[in-house]
Order: sequence, then structure tokens, then C-alpha cells
Amino acid sequence: MKYGRFVSWYDDISLDKHSNVVANIGDNAQAYAIDHLYKKLGIPKEDIIDLNYTGLKNYDGEYVIVPMAQAITNYKRFDIFPISRKVIPYYISTAMNEPECEDILPELRMYQPIGCRDEETMELLRAKGVQAYLSGCVTLTLPRRKESPKQTKIYLVDVPQALEKYIPEELKDRVVRKTHAYTYEKLPVDDEEVKRINTIAIEQYREYCEEGALVVSSRLHAIVPCMAMGIPVIAVSQNFDYRFSWLDKFIPLYYPNDFERIDWNPQVVDVSEFQEKFIRSFQSGLERLSRIYTDTCELSSYLENRPNEKMNRELRKKVEILQEKRASKSEFTYGIWGCGVHGKLVYKFMKEICPQSSIKAFIDPYVKGCCMNVPVIKPGHDIFKECDFIWVTTQPGREMAKEALTGDRKQEGIDFDYFISASF
Repeated sequence: MKYGRFVSWYDDISLDKHSNVVANIGDNAQAYAIDHLYKKLGIPKEDIIDLNYTGLKNYDGEYVIVPMAQAITNYKRFDIFPISRKVIPYYISTAMNEPECEDILPELRMYQPIGCRDEETMELLRAKGVQAYLSGCVTLTLPRRKESPKQTKIYLVDVPQALEKYIPEELKDRVVRKTHAYTYEKLPVDDEEVKRINTIAIEQYREYCEEGALVVSSRLHAIVPCMAMGIPVIAVSQNFDYRFSWLDKFIPLYYPNDFERIDWNPQVVDVSEFQEKFIRSFQSGLERLSRIYTDTCELSSYLENRPNEKMNRELRKKVEILQEKRASKSEFTYGIWGCGVHGKLVYKFMKEICPQSSIKAFIDPYVKGCCMNVPVIKPGHDIFKECDFIWVTTQPGREMAKEALTGDRKQEGIDFDYFISASF
């Protein structure tokens, strides 16, 4: 089985000069954590496929299990769902805060239980009837650093302005200010721009690791990766939103009213128990999905890998010929005799190939109500007589239809024609 990792977050058509999006290097930290887990579990590099997050919908490569360890709150903006059926998503450390998520609930239920990074996401999905559990953030599994005399700097990463007056005087000469938000220099984003942002992210996290004595931040993915690496951290913010509704298990969360009580000498947090539990859960989840999908995906790939004959080619051609004949008319009406498979297929083709046409009704002596949300009438109905054209789509009822249509002075090949695979 193949396993996926995200190397970029926006494909080359997702962003342009009008997009209000900046690069958040915290996204990269999540990718590094997945890389670390794959390495820890012994998954070989040749079994790992690089992916683009906003390109999941159109992915058409090998079947691949993809850990979804990031927020999916922008899925409507970037048109991510439905995910390609070549992708088997493993929802672990997922976050979302969109109560109106009914459109993706069927997708989530296909791959439940859903691992939720925060408690609010878990409660939201449970309230929608989706099996969900609290997993915390995947970046808390990053490896712990080695102690070094160089680790003396105090990093302030996107902190509130109100914090400034509470920084102890004896620490100020060691302060280094950082951000996790970088402006894209090239839009639309291309491979070179992706590499540039990735390089910034790698160097910045390496700097925290090698030189940081303390990291103070409002950024989840500054606080959590640094905590995993064994760096003392302080979480400060004007407001902690749903994404942090699990982090208070490990550290205090300081609001502006709490700034005067900040402990500026926090201890390293021991996250080894969390890491053991997360890695065990991550491994069992991958093994479960691999066990379910490996054989079936191999079978499907074997059959899919062929020169594809275009199905319904000749039937489609009949509709194209009709469009050529009727192209001079701004609009025309038609009916479909038969509510079976071919009736529904020609309805689809007519909407696609003859957009100026409008259907009056389906005609079927045995069906009542509607078909494809279109009324079904009996032969001989006045609506039936008003149709400019009739498609006959039933082999068993072919002679009945022909008799009724010719009796109504309709000519074969002009006023009606057959749309049947068995014979034309």
C-alpha cells in the first residue's frame, strides 16, 4: 500500500493576486510530524507519495492512504470535497469549526472514527452522528531535542502587543521576535514558491530547536511542536479559540488579564505518555486501513489499468446528431418513453449535449409519479402530443411505442428515434 504526505497546501490555481491567504509555516510542522511517524514505523520512502492538499479532489495516481492531520475549515473555499476515490483519508488530528458541515458528513462517515485535534471538533461531529475521538495534535509527536549551551534565546512568536510590558527586564536582551505568517512572493503558487516557504519553515523550527531557551507564542504550531521538542513554552493570546480546546491538558493558557501572573521560567513538559498513546493509535489505524484496502485496491488497479473504451459511444452519437439537426432552433421540447436505465441516460445526455432543449415528461404505462424529478405520464396524454421529439428507450415496449407514435402521425427518424443499446 502507498502512503501520502502533504508537501504543499495550495495548488497552482488556488491562489492569485486577489487571494487573502498567506503562508502559515505551522502547516509545514504537521507535514514534518507525519514524516517522523512514517520513519518511526519503518515505512520506506518508495511507498510514500507527495501530495497537494487542495489537489485531493482531482488526484488520479496510485491508491494511497493519506493522514488528514490538519484543519479542514477551508474545504468550501478551496473545493476539496469530494476527495478523489483514489485517496483513502485517515482522519487523525483533524480540526473543523463549521457547524453547517452536512455536505461532507457522508464523506466523514465513510472513514469514521474521526480523530479530532480538539474537543470542540469532536463534540461537533458527535452531535452530527459521526463517530469521533479526541487525538490532540500530531505535531506533539515530534522528537525531543538534545540539550545544548547554545539554547539561550527567548522567541516571541506572533505575541499580543499587550504582553510587551510584562516581559521581565532581565530577559529582554535575549528576545528574538518571529512570525509564522509569510507573504507569498509569487502568485499563483508554483513549485519554487512551495520550496521557498518550506525552506523558511525548516530553518525556523531548526532555530527554535537549536537555540531556544523559551518560546512564547499565540500560534498553536509554535507552541505544540516546541513543547514536543522539549523547549519550555508559554501560550499567550487575546483569545484562545476552539483549536486550543485540548492544550490545557499540558500547560496554562494566558489571556491578557493573566499576563501579570505568567511564570516566565516554565519547566519542560513531559509528553512521552501522550506520544506513546498517539503513535500506537496512529499505527493501528494505518494497519486497519491497509488491511481493508490493500487487496481491493490492487484488484481495482489491475482492471483500471487499460486503454479505456468510451462507454455509450454510439448512443451519445445519436444525441449529437439530434443536436446538429435542431441547432437552428433556439429551443425545442422532448419526451422520453421509458423510465429505465436508458431513459435516465438519455435525459443526462440531453441536458449535456442539447442545453436548449427542455423535457416535457417521461412516458411510461407502468410507472407513476416522477422520474428524475420529471412527471411521468401515460401514452396518449396531451403533453405527449406536444413534444417536438420523442426518445424511445425501452426494448420490450419498442413496438408499443412505435405503434402509438406512428398512429399519432409522428415519423421515425424525424419526430422520434430509438435510444436502446440492444438495437437501434
